[in-house]
Amino acid sequence: MRWIILILMILILANISLADKLKTNENMVVSNSNLTLNGVSPNSIKIDVDGQGAILNEFETKIVNGLEIEVLEIFYAGDDEINYADISASSIYICGDDKCDDVEKNNCCSDCGCKSGYECSNEQCKLIIIPECKEDVDCDDKDSITEDTCKKKKCYHQFFCIKTSQCEDNEECTKDYCEDGTCFNEDISGCGVQEEIEVVEEVEVVEEIKEEPQQIKEEIKEEVKDQTKEVIQEKTNFLSKVKNFFKKLVTGRLFTG
Repeated sequence: MRWIILILMILILANISLADKLKTNENMVVSNSNLTLNGVSPNSIKIDVDGQGAILNEFETKIVNGLEIEVLEIFYAGDDEINYADISASSIYICGDDKCDDVEKNNCCSDCGCKSGYECSNEQCKLIIIPECKEDVDCDDKDSITEDTCKKKKCYHQFFCIKTSQCEDNEECTKDYCEDGTCFNEDISGCGVQEEIEVVEEVEVVEEIKEEPQQIKEEIKEEVKDQTKEVIQEKTNFLSKVKNFFKKLVTGRLFTG
């Protein structure tokens, strides 16, 4: 008896008329159908029900895309911010009567059913998700070092350690240990500093070796330049002495002086 009463209440509620005062571009939802007021004129209104449009006069009743719509009042002031229409609407279809009407295909799966792989939930077809588990035992991976749990129908495998050897990260400068099932790899203070210094020193030596050939080239170049200057200066002095000798010879000073 309770089920019969509940079904009757659902059928009655599903067909209840809704009335609302709508302004331009406002909407109301009736039995999963979307009714939008697109425009208001002095004696008529323009509406849309899930893509199907219609024009209704004041006090007129019309069925549009599965909704029975009645215009109770039109208030027109020439301003969309003020204009409104009092509209009453109800579905002509009853979800749950075992009749699949065209307008119910997307919003009444209890009448129209769902395709394979989907289930009906709140009159919508939803993909069936096969759960991985119902309880923790369903998630047992046979691994002694994981804690297996089932949460929200999904398995989780949390690793936990028993001994320190399970926490080795093969890094020389970390202290590895197991505590309360959790691995820790802590940095060892000062570890690796000497190695870094040695690496820096090696790099500096390599750079010096790279720079030496260039320094030697520069030193040789400077030495050649200095020697060249000395040779030129000696030649200049010699030529000057020769020039003076011949000059004195011509003027007779060489023997008279």
